Amino acid sequence: TGEVRKAKTGKISGVHVTVNGLGERSGNAPLDEVTICINDHLEHFNIGVDESKLRTISQIVAMISGRRIPANKPVSGNVFTNTAGVHADGDDKGKKKDGKPLYEHPNLMPERFGVELQHSLGKLSGKASIRSNVELLGFILDDEDVGLVLERVQEIADEGKPVTNADLPYIIAAVLNRPECIVFRVLKADSQAQLDERAVTSAVIEYRGKRHEISAHGDGGFNAFMNALRQWSTRRKVSVPHLLDWDPVIPPGGSSKAMVQANIVWRGPNGEGEFQTVGLHTDSTMASIKAAEAAMNVCNQKKQQT
Repeated sequence: TGEVRKAKTGKISGVHVTVNGLGERSGNAPLDEVTICINDHLEHFNIGVDESKLRTISQIVAMISGRRIPANKPVSGNVFTNTAGVHADGDDKGKKKDGKPLYEHPNLMPERFGVELQHSLGKLSGKASIRSNVELLGFILDDEDVGLVLERVQEIADEGKPVTNADLPYIIAAVLNRPECIVFRVLKADSQAQLDERAVTSAVIEYRGKRHEISAHGDGGFNAFMNALRQWSTRRKVSVPHLLDWDPVIPPGGSSKAMVQANIVWRGPNGEGEFQTVGLHTDSTMASIKAAEAAMNVCNQKKQQT
């Protein structure tokens, strides 16, 4: 519990809390969890905290401190994502009935904290999981097509590979023979860096069937690629997402050829929604570029549908 301060009258005048529980010695109680408990159980207290900003504050502190937020942490963790297909189906039926997800507590709806309910993709996914994710991208699939996409998602998950909704355009293009679903491709990329020098990345990209050459300098190969992408997009009506978190993961072991998994969290170009993409490659820069390619397809997919 957090440290409680008492006034001379014997009444509680304050609670010492910290963001993400980081504090002296073993740390103090997290601000977000204490805030929710007070608001939900002590109705006579008014603490003046904007609950929709709690996750943002937590993310900022995580970035500065280098200590990531555990996925299962209340409020600020990844707790508004359902994995099981039966949950996705129940949430869908609940929304159709009374506008509320079936498996969420009425006092702890994700909208309260400025986030949206999500359904992850993997071995436990069902048709409702697929349908909710493809609709976010602007696709409309019939029941048979949803079943085919679900089979492929489960096959990929069985191979031990991560699956995000950003992978769906590629899966739909392959399984349903709809190549038009891929609106953005990186056809070729070359990154060069020297000690104490800025990196330069050149790439050949394809957007809606037209090829373009892009190039820029940056603080590292991936930063150079993103700079080139932004410079190119400013001259066209192309959306580029905002990078929120970049986490290249290299598995432990003695092999220098190990696959790097680039996990990147993005926010939509107009500040709407957060989503994650994953790229795999033996080179960390190329893995990140693959993740960026997937993000570009997510942001520009709905334009394709209209």
